[in-house]
Amino acid sequence: MRMFAVMMMVLMYLPTQAFAVDPIPNTPTIATPQPEFPKTPQYAAIAVSPKTLDYGTSQNMASQIEAQDAAKKQCTNGHSKAMDCQITVYFYDACGAVAVKPKGDVGLNMGMKSDRGGAYGADWGKTQSSAERKALKICENIAPSGCRIAKSFCSR
Repeated sequence: MRMFAVMMMVLMYLPTQAFAVDPIPNTPTIATPQPEFPKTPQYAAIAVSPKTLDYGTSQNMASQIEAQDAAKKQCTNGHSKAMDCQITVYFYDACGAVAVKPKGDVGLNMGMKSDRGGAYGADWGKTQSSAERKALKICENIAPSGCRIAKSFCSR
């Protein structure tokens, strides 16, 4: 009897997956959720030329460096072939936007004033609309009117 009690205790503490049990007939089976593998981040960047207001963007890149290089290259290959393109923002698995005001009185120079009298702002957000609002706010802090979204996009 003592041996039977010991065996019963051992069986009680074994994991239930150790025993194969046939399902009860005519009962629905419950699908167990599969573990999700971590998603690879999708990097993006925005580069802007302060002199010409040319800009370049990149999205869905494998690394931050790759995203920044692609955005700078696109900015440099713009209409005016700007050589002063700078990364203004980079992010991953989010959205970005760049706002510009091509010409006019810009007020204070906060590092986003164009030599041609325009202004720009770039930022990121969890949604495309939040990125656009933030980019416009930065641009409008320098040029109270005339800023518009030049480009907005998501990288996911």
